[in-house]
Amino acid sequence: MPYCKQCGFELTDEDKFCPRCGTPNALSQESEDKKQRVKRTRTLKGDEGVYGLDPRSLPSGHKLEQRYRIEQKLGSGGFGTVYKTWDEDMECYKALKLIHLEYYDDKEVIADLKREAILLKEIQSVNVVRLWDIHLKGELKFIDLEYVDGGDLVELKLSYPDKKVPEEKVIDISKGIAKGMQAIHSHRIIHKDLKPQNVMLTQTGEVKIMDFGIAETFRSSQSRMKESSRSGTPAYMSPEQLIGEDVGKESDIWSFGIMLYELLSGKQVFTGESRNDVLMQIKERKKYRTIKEVSGKLNTLLEQCLQFEYMNRFHDFQEVLDFLESPKVTPISPVTSEKLIIPDNMVLVESGEFEMGDTFGDGEDYEKPVHKVFVDSFLIGKYPVTQKEYKDIIGRNPSEYKGEDFPVETVSWYDAVEFYNKKSIKEGLTPCYSGSGKNIKCDFSSKGYRMPTEAEWEYAARGGDMSRGYKYSGSSELDAVGWYEKNSNFGGHLVGQKKPNELGIYDMSGNVWEWCWDWFGENYYENSPANNPLGLATGFYRVIRGGSWPYSPANCRVSNRSLVNPDYSRNLIGFRLLRSSKQDGFLF
Repeated sequence: MPYCKQCGFELTDEDKFCPRCGTPNALSQESEDKKQRVKRTRTLKGDEGVYGLDPRSLPSGHKLEQRYRIEQKLGSGGFGTVYKTWDEDMECYKALKLIHLEYYDDKEVIADLKREAILLKEIQSVNVVRLWDIHLKGELKFIDLEYVDGGDLVELKLSYPDKKVPEEKVIDISKGIAKGMQAIHSHRIIHKDLKPQNVMLTQTGEVKIMDFGIAETFRSSQSRMKESSRSGTPAYMSPEQLIGEDVGKESDIWSFGIMLYELLSGKQVFTGESRNDVLMQIKERKKYRTIKEVSGKLNTLLEQCLQFEYMNRFHDFQEVLDFLESPKVTPISPVTSEKLIIPDNMVLVESGEFEMGDTFGDGEDYEKPVHKVFVDSFLIGKYPVTQKEYKDIIGRNPSEYKGEDFPVETVSWYDAVEFYNKKSIKEGLTPCYSGSGKNIKCDFSSKGYRMPTEAEWEYAARGGDMSRGYKYSGSSELDAVGWYEKNSNFGGHLVGQKKPNELGIYDMSGNVWEWCWDWFGENYYENSPANNPLGLATGFYRVIRGGSWPYSPANCRVSNRSLVNPDYSRNLIGFRLLRSSKQDGFLF
């Protein structure tokens, strides 16, 4: 099984690009075209003898056209392989992009390449890698490019421990990209594959935009062009590019916004393996998610770049540049006028994607298959709801093991719903639940309290985006984090007495089971939605999670699922607070 050379993600032979970081999968292309390349490999005379040459693997020291000496291979994509070379005539280093042999007989590709190279040669911006010449008449065909001594933005991001590039640095980079892209667009060229791997930083910090392998020119006097079959990188494509509609400058502005968001947040925004996967993720998000600790001005910039409808984005990169260079300073705060307040008894769980299910391979069949799930941000209780909290709202305490700071138990699913709504009303919040019996509905957009979905519960128990991959919530040693059959003395315990998990949440493994919203489905994981799954539409049993004081370690695993009639109330089951974060979602 091949792995991405950039980020180490496991690839399939069919993956042409890494689903995680967008790096081309050279092994896939090599396997696909192996026979053709072997048949067409050129035999050329170099300084040191005769070579059977493939553009993908030129030997160091070989000289092209008695001028360009191969120094080292820099990288390879589907269309060509790039080498660092020494130009003996100009006495400087150059980057040569050698076109792969399988394209030599494609007259349309070669004609397009020549036409676009002529246009690209006219771009003279310090922020765009210079195209010096194109060589199509020799045995090997190649493009003569400016050599950039530096690294790309992926390398920059990985140089920071949290993968978050400081805002001041991102602003400087943004200005360089905007200047370069404005120069590119002024020559009626759309890049169509703007991503971190295609933006270089020199040793002095100067931005250089590169790799116009799929760049295309406007086909008419209009500002938009037909989308061709040439592929970009889905994770950075605009919605209109993903569905094959006409694209314009605004498509590159979208890619620019996605790229900056990744640099600032340390996370890739979309992770689908295909155009349809990414488009589905885009459509399922509702509004822009601000980046904490990033200025309101920069969040506003990103918000304007990442509008679903292209006409609502910045119209060109000059507008982006004008915005960045505006002297107006916006205080560091979320774009929204209301600031998210986190109560002392709750924890903010940042949105993210995780592997849901039996990741250790020792669970039940209904914990399989392991599947990727994305959940929006939410607030969750630091502890299970205590008996004092329950009595303050409901006026009684049904628990068997009494104690104000013990978890409330002997409560049914319906008792929990009643508590959530009454607590919401008491605090002036809109309740989440309506209806009765099996017809109870939940308004997940409400600001009130509710119980977690099964996916939210597992994501929080695993430690969210800070997860270290433990079997139990906070450790792979259950005694450190939970009360269970061997240490509980057969009874419930005070909340918060064991170690918390990575997010500072207590008692998610052991002590009491916790009610979840979902109806239980034995085979639900086989067809679970990838974004914010809510469980079956109806059923007979509700899901409980986390295990309890008389249960075995297997029941306390973060992936374990169990089921109970919603009318059931015993001294084994409690519940936990949750509120949807007001900063959930993306901007569409």
